[in-house]
Amino acid sequence: MDVAVVRLRRQGVKLSAEEVRAAVPVRGCLGVVSRLGRGPSDLVIVATLTTEQQTYPTLLPSLDHARLTRLRGHDLVIAGIEEVELSRRRIQTFAQSWWCRLLGSPSTSERERLRGWLPQAVSID
Repeated sequence: MDVAVVRLRRQGVKLSAEEVRAAVPVRGCLGVVSRLGRGPSDLVIVATLTTEQQTYPTLLPSLDHARLTRLRGHDLVIAGIEEVELSRRRIQTFAQSWWCRLLGSPSTSERERLRGWLPQAVSID
């Protein structure tokens, strides 16, 4: 699914509305996959942003434990945890949210897949 993404946090701290409006969106292909976590029955949902031609390297750090928190029209917000390399051999995790704008018209199957990923407490407008 082609999207334009604006990151809503910097090292876990929420950006101001002015910073979000001034941010340049990163365009790419949004992917959502599951992988094994620490335990044998622990599945982690991971959101990635890649180019259409290749899945690695990613355009932004992946979001582990990703969850869709808002879906309204062509906009959606995905929240999760990102790992950031602060210095050589030093990686830290931070809360992160992506504001995604769907580019083009999502197919019915893409919308239904997003609906299935949405927690019941969140409404779709």
